[in-house]
Amino acid sequence: MNARFQKGKAKTGATIEVCRNLINEGQLQHALVLLTQRLKETPEDKQWLKLTSDCYWEMRRTEQSMMILQWLLEQDPYDVTLLSRRGSRMLSLGEKSAAKQAFEAALQVKPDEVALICALHVVDPLPPESPQVNRLKRAAKARKTPEKDRESALNTLGSIASREGDFAQAMEFFQASKDCIAMGYDSAALEALVESQVETFKASSLQVPASNRQKSRPLFITGVPRSGTTLLETMLASHSAVATVGESTALQVAKAHIRDECGGSEANWTWCENLSELNREKARTLYLKGISNFLTELKPWIIDKMPRNIFELGFAAQAMPEARFVYMKRHPLDVGLSLLSNNFAGNTNEFTKSQERIAHYILQSEKSADDMKSKLGCSFRMQSYREIIDNSEMQLREILAFLELPLEENVFNPEASPIMVKTASVAQVRQGVNRKGLGRWHDYEDFLQPLIHALGGWDWIHAWEEQDRALWT
Repeated sequence: MNARFQKGKAKTGATIEVCRNLINEGQLQHALVLLTQRLKETPEDKQWLKLTSDCYWEMRRTEQSMMILQWLLEQDPYDVTLLSRRGSRMLSLGEKSAAKQAFEAALQVKPDEVALICALHVVDPLPPESPQVNRLKRAAKARKTPEKDRESALNTLGSIASREGDFAQAMEFFQASKDCIAMGYDSAALEALVESQVETFKASSLQVPASNRQKSRPLFITGVPRSGTTLLETMLASHSAVATVGESTALQVAKAHIRDECGGSEANWTWCENLSELNREKARTLYLKGISNFLTELKPWIIDKMPRNIFELGFAAQAMPEARFVYMKRHPLDVGLSLLSNNFAGNTNEFTKSQERIAHYILQSEKSADDMKSKLGCSFRMQSYREIIDNSEMQLREILAFLELPLEENVFNPEASPIMVKTASVAQVRQGVNRKGLGRWHDYEDFLQPLIHALGGWDWIHAWEEQDRALWT
């Protein structure tokens, strides 16, 4: 009897791990099938319900996800993990009051939890002398504090110092936060990839009319992270003819598959210069399958807002000639400061660890965008972040015309959008269109000299400003 119980327990544990891995890998439909089967056997098992809620959330089926989460909290209203999930998800949906309530409830149970204090600060900025801020200061100094918690504590302390106008102290905290976890950055590999893009792709192979009118067309919104991609996504996804899959890796997955078939390597794009019609159709099928997990309904336009896709557009244009592409341009010093002052999850933003790395990434991104603009023609739009802020109505009219869509008033109110926002920009987007992110770098100019120098000095920055100005004058 005991042996049978242990065997069943081991089988259950393995299946939980399989489902968790499937969710992390984006194989959401497969995960949901397994979870549904398990819940038929044990409909009130909390660990399976938690995973099912997570799976629905990743699929952007928010109503089902939150319904399960609410039921779990009714069974255990003091579960800190569940309260934290509810807080972060309510913030993503723009429900700041509910998010604050959830984080505060979780802190009642675990008042020293660094992640919860930092999350509460995002929703409702903490007073400098509050008990929670003192806890963050102790956590930042304590040797036993886990690196990730120290990173978050220092970043939040930097945000608090910045709000108080102590920019020198804020920059010290921001950089100390970045220094907590060492991450490599292969600058030479990115340079080689962009140079290969410039040499390989020709306008004649990218400006190929779509052979038939597709029911749904991809819109790739790209740019350096923190350049306004989430704001534009949220505005456009409020339109009745537009859906979004957020920051999808589907394009990278499809590219890797076709590259392997063509015998290519990650170092260059020569394998992609002249894809066969079969390769193109297979790439498109793989991509559409990859994003299908995140769509509750098909609409004429599907946004894929992965900023680093700026380095993948040659492949995307060959696979999907019906697609459109937007590159967001925000002042490089504002972008650089924002990258330094934000704490990013995961290991995909290793270039944010220093000002020199940030400058290198911005330069390569701009080079790639300029190249694609010259080759993609009317399928590609350079978009000024400043002009979206200063002249929203005109710019949204132009962007919707670029997509052949009529204007709808909903697009002007991203703060009220029901669209899920899962990126670090959630707090800014939920404040609506405002000028807070414009020119913030002026307060930090003395501390951004490494970034300014690595970009090429003021000559390069002024040239960038002239290019940006030309987009809207």
